[in-house]
Amino acid sequence: MKFRRPGGATPPKPATTSSSEYAEPGRNWKRVGALAAGWGLVLATGAWVGPGIVESGPGDHSALDDAPTSAVSAADRYLSVSFEREDLSYATDVICNGHEPALSPEALQQLRRDLQGDGAKPTVELRLVQQDDQGSTALVDYQVRVFVEPHTESLDFRLTVLNNTGEYCVADAIELADSNENGSDEPTADASAMATLFLSTALVARDSVSADGMVCPTYDGPSSADMLASLRDWADTEANVNASFRSGDVYSDDDGDVVPVTVTFESSSTSEQFGVEVLVVGDCVQDVRDFPLTDESEADD
Repeated sequence: MKFRRPGGATPPKPATTSSSEYAEPGRNWKRVGALAAGWGLVLATGAWVGPGIVESGPGDHSALDDAPTSAVSAADRYLSVSFEREDLSYATDVICNGHEPALSPEALQQLRRDLQGDGAKPTVELRLVQQDDQGSTALVDYQVRVFVEPHTESLDFRLTVLNNTGEYCVADAIELADSNENGSDEPTADASAMATLFLSTALVARDSVSADGMVCPTYDGPSSADMLASLRDWADTEANVNASFRSGDVYSDDDGDVVPVTVTFESSSTSEQFGVEVLVVGDCVQDVRDFPLTDESEADD
């Protein structure tokens, strides 16, 4: 099945890839070896959690060996391990297959080291600010406090967490604008996170109802159902098909914030990349430009 792109161009022939490259699952929850002191999670919003709470179980078993059981626990693990531990494997294990969060565990660890400087390892505390469930996806906001004598640095983050039939993974992580700079106590919505959330909901979680709830009333782009049909038709007879995304630098035009996104369709035997532009206006998606639709999808429009 071939795409019909805007302007009539035909996409390049899919490249051949290894069947193991996209095999599921991509995360390993069972690990062997001595475990250092971990983190716990207080689920009540507003509670600060510090390294004195140990996430562990009987004997040598740690809760970090088990899959996260909620969007909040996946987000908490991603941040707490990245900021507190030197071994980042437990954080990288919760990243969704095919996704590259804007703030990787390595980037968060380096941020802590930069704040630490030449001093002793700082104390780090996490606070769950809010959780916004969007069907099979969730936006989880956290505030992280890093205590570096004699100062305290507060950082705000938003994580996009996907729920695939009870398996929770982190699709994206960004730093939110400083609330003191925008004059509000609420975190600032991020166009890149909104674009990634919309595409992930439509093509990874495949939840058209939730995806359609993220678009503006005057949305001009292809429907989430048509985009999903393109993914399935591209794969033709392939059963195991995935989509992943990498966002670029956001820029503004007369219509709103434009997020360039590289989309990758991938199956057990082939993959293909193409670029789209997601137009975000306020807290909703106004358009997805240059998304290649199948002949059938175009015929329905």
